[in-house]
Amino acid sequence: MGIAIIVPKLAINRQTVRRYAYARALPERDLQAVRESQLDPFLPFLYAQWKTSRENASRLWREMQEGGYSGTMKQLLRWSSTRRRAPSKHVLQRANAAAQPLTPAEPSMSAGRPLPGAKRLAWLLCQTETDLGASERTTVARVR
Repeated sequence: MGIAIIVPKLAINRQTVRRYAYARALPERDLQAVRESQLDPFLPFLYAQWKTSRENASRLWREMQEGGYSGTMKQLLRWSSTRRRAPSKHVLQRANAAAQPLTPAEPSMSAGRPLPGAKRLAWLLCQTETDLGASERTTVARVR
């Protein structure tokens, strides 16, 4: 499969696909150091509030500001959105108002395991079929 075909399928830069197409082996990513967040000192407080079902991010943010938190509310919203057990009532109200049925994803793309990242896909698509393992051939077939 050529670079010109791979680029629109993966929606990544042509030079990225080219770099992987001509690489002798798949480049491994370096591990990145985990940086401390402004939320880290407040995590015990947040977890305690979360256990008692106090999930109102606006209220938590105001209480944290009184305790010296200088970060933005967006950071707290991002943290809380990954921990919600159920959608907020506002999301449910908007979904009910729209009342559009959800359509399932294309069966060929939703079957099996999730697809690897774009760089890994670019690498796989540039390889000959004989160089790929069985699971890699299945992944390539799903994308094509």
